[in-house]
Amino acid sequence: MRADLVQAMLESGVDNIQFFDAVIEDAVAGVRRYDYKAFNIIGIVACADALTSEFMHQESISGLDRDFAALVIAEERIPPDIRLFRLAEANSAIVVHHSVRDAIEARRIEGMIFYEPGEWSG
Repeated sequence: MRADLVQAMLESGVDNIQFFDAVIEDAVAGVRRYDYKAFNIIGIVACADALTSEFMHQESISGLDRDFAALVIAEERIPPDIRLFRLAEANSAIVVHHSVRDAIEARRIEGMIFYEPGEWSG
């Protein structure tokens, strides 16, 4: 994660990420960058509405980590103070509060795609 993205996260109230110093190296050009952080999102929230979401497959091996055709989030299951989390039912998905999205977009940080409620790509 670049330093400007780290700053956007922190300024928008995200407090459940661990950051670690990282070095990005371009071995071909012989260039090293030190303005990135490795990160770990702490916590996972189970908030997919299984009754109204659409799954690509009826079953998963673990019962979790599902492939959605359409995701509906039960917002009442999200703790009120959390701004960013991994979705328990599809743990590679990161869900962000609109204030986090707005902070990132205000800085014109490229490389992310945000989906509105009811949209899904996965």
